[in-house]
This record gives sequence, C-alpha cells and structure tokens, in this order.
Amino acid sequence: MTISKAIQTWLSNYDRLQFVETDRLEADPESYGLYKQPTFEEIAYIDGSALRTDYYYFVARENAQLQEDREENHSFLEALEEWIESEVEAGNPPEIIGFEEIGIANSFYLQDESEEEAVYQIGIYVTYLRRNNNGR
Repeated sequence: MTISKAIQTWLSNYDRLQFVETDRLEADPESYGLYKQPTFEEIAYIDGSALRTDYYYFVARENAQLQEDREENHSFLEALEEWIESEVEAGNPPEIIGFEEIGIANSFYLQDESEEEAVYQIGIYVTYLRRNNNGR
C-alpha cells in the first residue's frame, strides 16, 4: 500500500470522510481529496536508510453560500485537525511501514471560493523511516 493510500484509508475513519480521492476533487460539495506535495525533507543515515518527511494537502469542497455553511465548515475542519492529533496520541496512526509521526503542517484555510462553494486546504506531514535496498 502506498503512503498516500494509507493516509486516505486512515482519514476515512473520521466520521464525515467516507471517501477521499487521490489527486482529485469532485465538483460536488462534500468532496475530499489528498494531493502529495512536490517537496520532502530527508535525513540520510550511514546504513543507507533515511528519515523522510513527506507533505500532503487534504482538500475539501463544501457548501459556502450561507454564513451558517461557512461556520459549519470551520467547525468541521477544526474538528478534523483535532481528530488527527488525538488519533496519533491514542496510538492509532496510519498503517505506514517505518511510521514515526503524522501531524498538521498548515492549519486549514480557504483556498478558493465561488458564489455557492468553497475549497479549503489542510497541510499534513508524515515522517517515516525509509529502509535501504537491503532491508536495513
């Protein structure tokens, strides 16, 4: 399983997230996607392994025409960020080989809006140990 798929599966455990797309956001409200960012940080070790941090965007399209909609969006995204942190603290991280840490890289913010909808984004990071080709 890819790291991206492991994060998607893990996020789908949150009550409101039944399905999270890969590199895509549907045009309908209550659509969610996970996009891998083109950057990473890596600390190489002498044995050929490396501690690597990858970054992802979780993106949500929500109704936003009414003030109540936008307030609900904020509540949902704040609760999702809290859930991510609490799941890790509870010992329920995503199933990633060599997993070290997952968390919020950037708190949610409004990425785009139209008359009826808004697209919000949360930055997520995941740190894991990459083994060398010899399995060490």
